[in-house]
Parts: sequence; C-alpha cells; structure tokens
Amino acid sequence: MANPTDATLGTETSSRRSGLKQSVLRRMIKAELERRRTRNPRYSLRAFARDLEFNSAHLSEVLNGKRAMSLEAALRLVERFSDDPKTVSQLQDRLKEKPKKTIVADAVLRNPVALAVLAMLHSDDTSGGAEWIARNLGLKKSEVESSLRQLRAERLVAVQNGRLVPTVDAPVVSMGGDQGLTGNLEFSSLTVCVDPRRLPEAKQKIDEFMLQMREFFDAGAASKVYELQVQLYPWAIAESGKKSK
Repeated sequence: MANPTDATLGTETSSRRSGLKQSVLRRMIKAELERRRTRNPRYSLRAFARDLEFNSAHLSEVLNGKRAMSLEAALRLVERFSDDPKTVSQLQDRLKEKPKKTIVADAVLRNPVALAVLAMLHSDDTSGGAEWIARNLGLKKSEVESSLRQLRAERLVAVQNGRLVPTVDAPVVSMGGDQGLTGNLEFSSLTVCVDPRRLPEAKQKIDEFMLQMREFFDAGAASKVYELQVQLYPWAIAESGKKSK
C-alpha cells in the first residue's frame, strides 16, 4: 500500500443517505415483508433478504433501527418491490447528485491501518469489535484499538446501540503537486469493504475506464509520456492469516 508521506492530501467521500427518512424506509420494507407473509405465513426474514439479494443480518439491523441504509442500497431494495414510480424516481435523482466533500484529518489519511479499520466497519457482517476487525485484517488487536481511538477522536466513528459505526463513507485519498522525478504526480487511493461477488464486474469497469482514458488522451496533441495504473487487491488475506503485499 502506498504511503503518501509528503503529499498534498485531500478527500472526497460520498455522504449520501437515503432521500427517504430512515423511519419511512423501514415502514416500507416492513410493509412489504408483511404482505409476503400474508401470502405465505412461513415466509421468513432470511427468505425475504435472499429474494431481495440483501444481507439478512444487515436487513435485520435496518428494520430494528440499528443501522442506517445507504442511498444505493435503498434504491436497490425499493426498485424490487415498490409500485410507486415517484419514490423510485426520487431515489434515482439523488443517486445522480455529485458526492459531497468531507474533510478528514491528514493524520488519518496517512495511516493505512486506520483507513482499513474504517473500511472494515462498513462490512455487513461486522460484529463491531476490535478483536473481530483485527482477525479479518490480519492485525494485532492493539493496532486496531489505536486506530479506533484515532477515528473516534476525529469523529469518523461513533458508538450507536453499543456498536462501532462509521459516520462517513470510505474516503478517496488524493495527492498531487510537485512530486517525483517528473514533478507531476497524481495519486488516488480508496480503501473500501467490498462484496467479493462484485469483483468480476469491478474488474470489468476498470478495463472500461482504462480504455476510456486511452481514448481521452488520444484526442489531444501528444507530447509527453505518462503512466496510468489502477490496482485492485485485498488489503489482507484472512484465509492464510498473512497480510497481502
């Protein structure tokens, strides 16, 4: 992982939440669940989550008011069962909005462990504890606890209903300015918790992005050579207990 020690740092993170109030969204989801249970009394929350292609533990916490739902997740669910075009259209419009910038302290951005811990807290399966995070990231518990203290001090993590929850989405770390041999280095990184099932699509999007950038640069008056790289790799390999390089 790159360590931007002398970079000019900045972040841009999407802080978009559902255009609907969370309480309204919960009522909509519960109403749909009850409608299906009326047709089939044995219909369970687990089956509901499966049919919606949503994590059952996450959905349970949303319905119990223990977790907020992001705009993207809300749209995905509402599109599957809502017969109200206005509601779906409202959420779609919100998705098109430009993400808002959130200021994150440089000390956090320079700490790859803190960024990994922050990302891990976005997991649908998290138990929220330092030991669980350490086990999944291949870190020492003391390292995680130190990063959590830093994140809480910067108000990037809060305690809700006895659980640690992130208050911002994963920040995009950018650096630029007079760096390196060319004097023109631009670097961006994103440490994020992902659904492994979406990795093939993510890799396809990276390929498409690279082709788009090639076409973009081909259109100009070429005079200098630059290198553009995109990397996607696991922060830690939990299966072997060894951190990836």
